[in-house]
Amino acid sequence: MFNDINVDRSLYGAETPQHFINWYARIGAAAGEAGFFFAGLDVFDSAPNGWEQREIALGSDPNLTSVYVTRRLRGVVLGVRKQSMITDEQGNRHTYPPFTRKTDRVEGKFSTRTQVAFLVAEQNGTDASSLRVVDTQVRILTANGMTKGLSWSNNQRSGFGANMDPGVEELLTKYMDDKAREAETGWLPWQCLLHITLQPQVTVRGERRIPLVINTGHGSSVNPFTVALEGNFAPVYVGGPLFEEYQELRRSQTIPWESEWQEAGTLALNDEFSGNVPVVEDDLDQIPF
Repeated sequence: MFNDINVDRSLYGAETPQHFINWYARIGAAAGEAGFFFAGLDVFDSAPNGWEQREIALGSDPNLTSVYVTRRLRGVVLGVRKQSMITDEQGNRHTYPPFTRKTDRVEGKFSTRTQVAFLVAEQNGTDASSLRVVDTQVRILTANGMTKGLSWSNNQRSGFGANMDPGVEELLTKYMDDKAREAETGWLPWQCLLHITLQPQVTVRGERRIPLVINTGHGSSVNPFTVALEGNFAPVYVGGPLFEEYQELRRSQTIPWESEWQEAGTLALNDEFSGNVPVVEDDLDQIPF
């Protein structure tokens, strides 16, 4: 029974299973001297170059979980979606498009969610031109919570954000504005066009570069991430044919995915690590933050 049918999940409000990558921001014995990106073991068939398998502690769970980790996440951004989220007195979570007016939201605790559609790349040689995406599987980088959210999109005029670099989105927008001005093209996107490298934010002390540490209170310190714009890990143009290929992926997969968050609704909880990591990304009691 049912073996002869093909169910289109999109018709029934069920989200397509997604492969998630997260940023471990917390500074401590488990994180070492800086933050890192991590993903469940089922997110890749095998560890890409620059990734390694490691056991880490996730939040209050005393058991170690085996994951893939990397200090530098390299690849191509296809798109971004953002939500505002309100948790009411009953514990229900209500979602809204960004910048929804307070008068149009329910009352409760405010937070934000950011997700980035990403093609993971690896470098198979010493030259940056050897960067290649691992495959065309779109993976989702989550940037939820204060530190990770500001890592991606940071208003430096805010009290907390003033201690951090501009967000990745702001940095890439300015980078491409400068490139477009040099090329006299008028405008260029940073999505689909560049291989980028996300890495821990650092601060310079004399001749040393050390991880930037933000004290979030309650005995907790975190390390934000940023995008490399100079040196060996500066953005690399993907080339015309690949840009066309990635732009088609954006058209067919990412634009519909972004539009899912354009209306208010009730948050459907997902296992954002696809089985191998049994935590929900938004559960601040469990997730490293």
